[in-house]
Amino acid sequence: THDSVARNCYLKVDRKRSQNSHSHLYPSLFNRALVQIARTLRIRKIQYRLDTSLRFMQSISSHTIISDLVRTSKLSLSFVFGPPRGGTTAAERWLFETFGFDCNLNQPGLMARDDKGGRERVEATWGAVLDKYREAAAAQKVTGRTVRMIVKETSNVVLPNSELELWQRVCQCILLVYRNPVLQVESRIGCILNRISANATSSLGVPPTIDPRKFTITGSPLINPATNFDHIDASKDESLWEQHYSWMKQKRDYTSLSTGFVKYATLHPLFEEPTVQKEGLELFRKRHPVSGVSDADVEFCLGKKLEDIAGLPDFFHSAFCEWRFGWTEFAEQVECLKRNMGKPGFCQNIGLVDMSDLQADPEFFKKALAPILYSNVREDFCHVHDHVVSDKGSVADGSVLDDSSFTEERRAVSLENEEKESPTFDVSSKGEQWDTWFLSSCDWDKMGQTADIRPPTKNVVASSKFPDFVLKEIEYGMMKFVELKGMSLGLNITIPLLGLKKFAGVDVVQDYVNEVVNYKKSGAKDEEYVRVHANNNMFGFLPLVKEACVSNGHVIPFLGGEGEKEGGEGEKKRNLEAFLK
Repeated sequence: THDSVARNCYLKVDRKRSQNSHSHLYPSLFNRALVQIARTLRIRKIQYRLDTSLRFMQSISSHTIISDLVRTSKLSLSFVFGPPRGGTTAAERWLFETFGFDCNLNQPGLMARDDKGGRERVEATWGAVLDKYREAAAAQKVTGRTVRMIVKETSNVVLPNSELELWQRVCQCILLVYRNPVLQVESRIGCILNRISANATSSLGVPPTIDPRKFTITGSPLINPATNFDHIDASKDESLWEQHYSWMKQKRDYTSLSTGFVKYATLHPLFEEPTVQKEGLELFRKRHPVSGVSDADVEFCLGKKLEDIAGLPDFFHSAFCEWRFGWTEFAEQVECLKRNMGKPGFCQNIGLVDMSDLQADPEFFKKALAPILYSNVREDFCHVHDHVVSDKGSVADGSVLDDSSFTEERRAVSLENEEKESPTFDVSSKGEQWDTWFLSSCDWDKMGQTADIRPPTKNVVASSKFPDFVLKEIEYGMMKFVELKGMSLGLNITIPLLGLKKFAGVDVVQDYVNEVVNYKKSGAKDEEYVRVHANNNMFGFLPLVKEACVSNGHVIPFLGGEGEKEGGEGEKKRNLEAFLK
């Protein structure tokens, strides 16, 4: 028996005879049996070393421990992810405080490093989750209570074909948070460029002191030299870059971006990790089947360090510029979730959350999400949930949500839980490099003030304000956005009409998609449509959005122009009168 364990299980005991975070490495064949054997050996102070041929198993050790904690109801994990700048962080904090989680963890995979600085992504990521669990468990006043943790990642940090499935196997709830890609992509541009101001890329030759009028990356200008730079004044204390960057954001005009932006977007520590390079390039080939990128081309790029990335072929930069915006991998992640729906051992509590809809009616989402956020959690360990009954809304199957599943018994909470001090939302800093790449772009000064979901206030910027390569990414994102809005995957929430009427005209693209997808899906009558737009052409995005809706099988309901039904201007007038009433 001892020889068998020596060959198949690595057990490491510290001086206090307690197992550390790397104690168990189990082949699946011996899984449960070896757990008990290893515990027995630990008591006997026997230590074995891992056979060289089994060292690859080190990358799943922390995940295996997490799996055991979940199986024994010591830990309940909820996972939130979606395209970057799509509202994941704001949603995470709102969920954390609204549903009484014990702890939260932000982007454990962003700068995944093991204890020695190596890049064992899986072990480093799950080691961070395990550390957070131990910290939260130690802070509990009552032992044995389930620790409820919420973890947030963005789609560009979770590899869809090699990492997402690990979350599916241990999470009791997975929420996909996304946003109208016109607003999301605009915000993402600012987020990427903000790394210059944050001094994150100085060591790579892109410091905050660059002159936007002249700066190039391997010969490609970051900013189009033909741009009118009258807004730049060399006599000001503010750097030349900051002046132009501030001008772009203030004017919401990104047409000055040139091909160097595509190369700059790939200057991220994530993209020098071979596993990320491999999966990212394979997804690029899948999305662009006629790209001509060969297996040999992919192999050539693997293992290249960050300082060498700018000199790689154009297809590499195109692939990972797309990756930075988040929709390529998000689409693949959705497919991964769909493949595993209904399979034993995989999370089935999946919710789709449109961030703009959440902003329009957070109280309704508070009610709608409760069943999946509390599903499978031992009820005597649940926190108080102030359940709010809102106007009628529906989920993917068109059924009306009600309050019947939340009885007084389900709300019952133990005395020690009521007396427990409320936990604090944690930024989850992991050192200077992590802070530079993450905190510098996430408005943590605002996030630290409140967990409230703010109402939508921002309309889309005109399509003419984006360069062509950005518009192509918006077009792809819009296709996936509309697909998500009508998708039957887990709990896909349609908010009440009243919630959207309140903010009609704030975001005309959001209005249009909701009218085409949501209300037809929930069986609303024609006269219930909002049909009020600040701009019938939606600032140039109408053809793109219409194409996305039609391609996803939706009928365009008389929303103005040639698609309008009975009566033309008279119909629009009646719609407006009904809305104002």
